[in-house]
Amino acid sequence: MTWIFRFAGAALLVCAGTAAGMARAGQDRRRRLLEEDILRLLDAVEGGILYRRQPLAQLWRQLTESPGMFRVLRLESAAQLPPRQAMEKDLCGGVCAVLLPAEDRAAIRQWVLELGSGPADQEQARLQALRLALRQSRQRLYEEEMRSGRIYLSLGVCLGAAAAILLV
Repeated sequence: MTWIFRFAGAALLVCAGTAAGMARAGQDRRRRLLEEDILRLLDAVEGGILYRRQPLAQLWRQLTESPGMFRVLRLESAAQLPPRQAMEKDLCGGVCAVLLPAEDRAAIRQWVLELGSGPADQEQARLQALRLALRQSRQRLYEEEMRSGRIYLSLGVCLGAAAAILLV
């Protein structure tokens, strides 16, 4: 009868190791999805600035009220803060501060600080430069996700199996 409990415990350890590996691989996926959300946001901002000539406050409020537009990114500061501060808080703090690489956060912060300081063609040039940098970063993150995702899953299974062997 005790062999059933030992087998169940070993199976639980393997499952726990697998889940830990999947969770770590999921963090890499969330990082990539966040980059994609920010690129989608930049497209919307470009449309608002260049084509509709929307004021920044109205544009940011409209973006925060768009349900389902983003998968990971959360825009929640529009009601409490002025638009530029809300953008900096939402794009450089919270989930972005945890998931985004430091160079991407710095580039986004610089873009937010310069936003609205020049004519539309300068804004478009800054948007395109930021978009290019984020696309390159997204590509690196995708390659890292594909490479390390399998490693984390395999490592989780192996560590769970090793723990099961040692404890059972």
